[in-house]
Amino acid sequence: MPLRLKGKFYKTAVRPTLLYDTECWTTKKQYIQKISVVEMQMLRWMCGKTKMDKVRNTDIRSLVGVALIEDKMRENCLRWFGHIGRKSKDTLVKKMEKIDIAQDKKLRGRPKMTWMKVVTKDMKLLELEERIIIDRNANAASGMAVHDDCKLKFLELKAKRTYRFIVFKIEEKQKQVVVEKLGEPTDSYEAFTASLPADECRYAVYDFDFVTNENCQKSKIIFIAWSPDTSKVRSKMIYASSKDRFKRELDGIQVELQATDPTEMGLDVIRSRAT
Repeated sequence: MPLRLKGKFYKTAVRPTLLYDTECWTTKKQYIQKISVVEMQMLRWMCGKTKMDKVRNTDIRSLVGVALIEDKMRENCLRWFGHIGRKSKDTLVKKMEKIDIAQDKKLRGRPKMTWMKVVTKDMKLLELEERIIIDRNANAASGMAVHDDCKLKFLELKAKRTYRFIVFKIEEKQKQVVVEKLGEPTDSYEAFTASLPADECRYAVYDFDFVTNENCQKSKIIFIAWSPDTSKVRSKMIYASSKDRFKRELDGIQVELQATDPTEMGLDVIRSRAT
C-alpha cells in the first residue's frame, strides 16, 4: 500500500480518534508531548521505520503527508472557538463559555490555566484576531481586497476559454487576492494539480470538459479551496474567512470543492461532482 494512502487513512480514521475532544482541553505541554510520541510511533510503524534507522521525524511526516499533531490540536481548538462564537447568546454552550467558578478564598500558587487562556495564547502565537476566527466573512469587512486581474482573468476563462485553470493566492502584506498562475487551454488536469503547492493554501478554478450520458459535450467551472493538511494554521484560518467574499467576485462558478489531500480532488471526484 502506498505511504500516501496510509497517511490518508490515518488522517481520516486514526487521528480524529486520537484527538477526540481535545478542542475542549486546557492543553499543557506534557499532554502534547505524550500525544506526539504516540503519533510518531504509529507513523514510523506505518513507514516500516524504527529509531535505529535514524530517519528524522520531519522526513517521516513528509513521506505520509501528515502535519504536526500540535498544529492540528491548535487548529481544532480555534475552530471550536469560532463555532461557539457564532452561536446565539441563549444557547447553553455560549453561557458556559463565560462561566466563572466562585471561590471562598484565593488558592496558593499561580491561577490554573483555563480554556479561554489557551485560545488567547494560540491567537497571539498565530497573530490572528478574534473576529477572523468567529466571522467567516471577517476579511470582507476588514479590507481583504480582490485584485482586478483576478476578475478579468476569470471572465476570460468563462467567456473566451482562454485558460484551462487559474490559481489564486492571498498576499497578506498587500491584503488582497492575486493571480498566481494561469493554465494554457491545452494543459492537462495533472498539470493543474501539480501547480498547487503541497504545503500552502490556495484558491483555484478549473474549466472541466465532460460528456454526459446522453453523449452531449458540456463544461463546468469548478472552484477548489485547496487547504492541505500540512499547511500553516494561520493560513487555513485566513483562507477560510476570505473564501465566501472571493467567490462572490467570481460570477459563474457552478461547482465548489474543498480539498485537503490530492485524492479529494482527483479527476474521478471532479467528474462525479460535475455530472
